[in-house]
Amino acid sequence: MKELRYDILFNGELLPGFDPATVAANLARLFKATPETVTRLMDGHSHVLKRDTDHDTAAKYRSAMEKAGARAILREIAPAPAA
Repeated sequence: MKELRYDILFNGELLPGFDPATVAANLARLFKATPETVTRLMDGHSHVLKRDTDHDTAAKYRSAMEKAGARAILREIAPAPAA
């Protein structure tokens, strides 16, 4: 059986107790991104941060984003049909 794969998404949702400016700064550092890029990520729309990752990588992303104050969404992707 194939290992499950995930897309990692972010829709701008912050974890309780975190302030938007702090989360934006944390995400900019985490992703080595410009403030403009982080502003787009925090616009409330769903953005794919990484596609087709294994479970361990997806869990690491989720953990790092939670430490930064942001809620990552792990979306299981359907396996490709056997050829």
